[in-house]
Amino acid sequence: MKNQRISLTYGIITGIVLIVYFLILGIIGWNSNPFFSFVNAGICAIAIFLAIKNRSRIDGKKFKYQNGFATGLLTGFYATIIFTIFFGFYYTNNTDFANKLLDKISLNPQEGILIFSVAIMGFASTLVVTLAIMQLFKISRISKKP
Repeated sequence: MKNQRISLTYGIITGIVLIVYFLILGIIGWNSNPFFSFVNAGICAIAIFLAIKNRSRIDGKKFKYQNGFATGLLTGFYATIIFTIFFGFYYTNNTDFANKLLDKISLNPQEGILIFSVAIMGFASTLVVTLAIMQLFKISRISKKP
C-alpha cells in the first residue's frame, strides 16, 4: 500500500479538481460542450507528471521505469474512477444537462453507454499520457563511448 499512496493521493486530488472544473463549467453553462473535456486530459497530464516526479524523487537511484509507469497509470485510473462516479450521478440526476449533452454529440445513447464512454476516454488518455511522460524519466541504458 505504501507504493500506491502517491497514486491514491494524486488520483483523489485530480478527481476532485476534475469535478470542480466540471461544476465551474456548469455554472457558466459550458459543461455540455464536449470540447472542454480536452482540458480534463491536461489536468490529468499535470497530475500524472507530478505523481511520477514525486515517485522518482522518493525512490532516488532505485527509481525504475515500471514503478513510474505504474504510478502514472494508477493516478489516472483513480482520478477517472472518481470523476466517472460523479459524472454518473450528475448525468442521471440532471435531465437538462443530459438533454443538452445528447444534442451536442448528436447521438441518442443510453445512460450506461455514455458513462462507460467517459470512463474509457479517461483510461485511454491516462495510458497515452503516462507513456509520453515516462519518456522524460526514462534512464538511457546506452553507454557513451568517448
